[in-house]
Amino acid sequence: MPKDMSEYRKEIDRIDDEIIRLLNERSKSAIEIGRIKKEKNADANLHTAGREAEIIERLTKLNSGPFPSEAIRSVYREIMSASLSLEAPQKVAYLGPRATFTHMACMQKFGSSVQYVPVYSIKEVFSEVERGRANFGVVPIENTTEGVVNHTLDMFIDSNLLIYGEILQEVSHHLLSKSGLIEDVKKINSHPHALAQCRNWLETNLPHVSAVEVASTARAAELCIDEPASAAIASELAGQLYGLKVIKARIEDNLNNFTRFLILSQKPSERTGKDKTSLMLSVKDKVGALYDLLRPFASHGLNMTKIESRPSQRKAWEYIFFVDVEGHRSEERVNRAIEEVKSRCLFMKILGSYVPGKPIDELQRELGLTRVIKLASNENPLGPSPKALAALTGAQDMLHRYPDGGAYQLRQALADRWKVGRDQVILGNGSDEILGLLARTFLTPGDEAIMADHTFVIYKMEVTAVHAKPVVVPLANWTHDLESMVRAVTPRTRLLFLCNPNNPTGTMVSADAVDRLMANVPDDVIVVFDEAYFEYVRNPQFPDVMAYVKQGRNAIVLRTFSKIYGLAGLRIGYGISTTEVIDFLNRVRPPFNANSLAQKAALAALGDDEHVAKSRAVNEAGMAQMEQGLRALGMASIPSEANFLYFHAKQDGRRVFDALLRKGIIVRHIEGAMIRVTIGQPDENVAFLQALKNVLDGGR
Repeated sequence: MPKDMSEYRKEIDRIDDEIIRLLNERSKSAIEIGRIKKEKNADANLHTAGREAEIIERLTKLNSGPFPSEAIRSVYREIMSASLSLEAPQKVAYLGPRATFTHMACMQKFGSSVQYVPVYSIKEVFSEVERGRANFGVVPIENTTEGVVNHTLDMFIDSNLLIYGEILQEVSHHLLSKSGLIEDVKKINSHPHALAQCRNWLETNLPHVSAVEVASTARAAELCIDEPASAAIASELAGQLYGLKVIKARIEDNLNNFTRFLILSQKPSERTGKDKTSLMLSVKDKVGALYDLLRPFASHGLNMTKIESRPSQRKAWEYIFFVDVEGHRSEERVNRAIEEVKSRCLFMKILGSYVPGKPIDELQRELGLTRVIKLASNENPLGPSPKALAALTGAQDMLHRYPDGGAYQLRQALADRWKVGRDQVILGNGSDEILGLLARTFLTPGDEAIMADHTFVIYKMEVTAVHAKPVVVPLANWTHDLESMVRAVTPRTRLLFLCNPNNPTGTMVSADAVDRLMANVPDDVIVVFDEAYFEYVRNPQFPDVMAYVKQGRNAIVLRTFSKIYGLAGLRIGYGISTTEVIDFLNRVRPPFNANSLAQKAALAALGDDEHVAKSRAVNEAGMAQMEQGLRALGMASIPSEANFLYFHAKQDGRRVFDALLRKGIIVRHIEGAMIRVTIGQPDENVAFLQALKNVLDGGR
């Protein structure tokens, strides 16, 4: 006869009683371990990062369910935190206040039983540990979206603290408020990094709501208590702490958003066999110096996993390099390599040997994802041009030199390709930068710039950044309504943006339509032809807008190496216009905006016609595959001339987006039911279509 509910509850009570007994038995052993540690080495850290990682890894493998493995990790993190506090009280200083992502990283690593000391600058975190007021300090070092935290790197130059460990924390930004209603939001507060990381979402969903920078995401949440019309971009923890409701979860533009934090200590971390060592060094200013400096790592069989440079604060034009290599400094081969490197450099400091943070792919496995497919950013699924990769070989020898500020070779190659003068070509850190240069050069407060309502979001951002007015014209049949754009021109109009093919719809305007536009736009309005995807276009009616530049018309053509050439990570784009327009842009262009690696790679990629042809073929085949698959699911996509499709998901697009994300498929939710998906490799397209079908059938 099956048991009734009361019998199961009695069974749970018996198990809970046994768990309490075992926890106390475990705690007694932990206390004894602490006593032995102190007797053996009074100066050693009681916290042993390697041992904790081993315990959690072993128990996770031992778990056969149904209790979730992630819950095992959370429970044992707290058990070990409580055990550590029994061995000896522990204090952890961190970049506060409470409920920031730094606080969340601390909780992930140390649990809730240690004493946390929030301070308000990275310098203060270092100081708390240096003065012995905290056992450990936790500071951010880099973010996958925002890059390196330079202040943290700079602090190591004069500090004798060691890196004891690192933490990888996923950054998920939520829009929070007291009411939880988006229509109540009149102002958004957050840290500048959080605002930048949610920029596209905010421009799409709350374009007219002002964004205010505050000291931290937690402070933004706190302000909502007394400001009912304010919303905050902050963590879920901040919302819980201040009693706020979630308006929208996960509004960050890059869903692969992680921050790496360093754990600081006066004492070294024990060797575990899974360590890495961080070094800080400077090199002599001579040809090949960096190559000679790093060669000992290779000769001793050490894998260098990272190198980062910073200008030295000690001497002008001197650079400090931060290097990570696999292995512990106590290993003989690591020590030999370090000594050899030390003999070749001006200055070296060992920052510490420690267990690396959990890599992103391991976090993906914890979520049950064996593979993550990114179809959100319109990147080339084939990757970079092979010729571009080959051109980068050996380029590290000159990384200590500034790039050619005039980019003579690349500009000449582009001029030859498009049959214009070299002085008609400008390079940018991506074509995005040139959009910013256009706004800063030709717009003043009160001026107007015309653009479509559903187009590349950067146009509106750059226009409003200089306090000019974006004049937004609705699309007609998902494409630019050029006649209405002409009618929107006023004496205050300075720029007219035309994204062709358009992002996010993928549609194009024809040569005849553009001819009519150019015949009716006043000569003093600069027409900006943004052609990031033009290499993918198959339609013979696509306009040759370079002809307007050659005729001396007031136009600029923007193109990029980020899409079909596959160099998105190097950030290199270009513009072609009249010599007069380019001359004005160069007056506000930073002198070294195109880095040396990007110039080399772009120059080689420009001559790789085979890679371009192959990329086009993969895109055309993938486009047909995706269109057919969406039709089979009863969905109509907008005909596209780019490398992506824009389609109606037949239900709430954010729900579909979130469900796909849980399956390891990253797409772009634009608004309502509309989703944009990049054309991937054939197997990626199949995986997307299968996941989408599962979501539409009710799967999560």
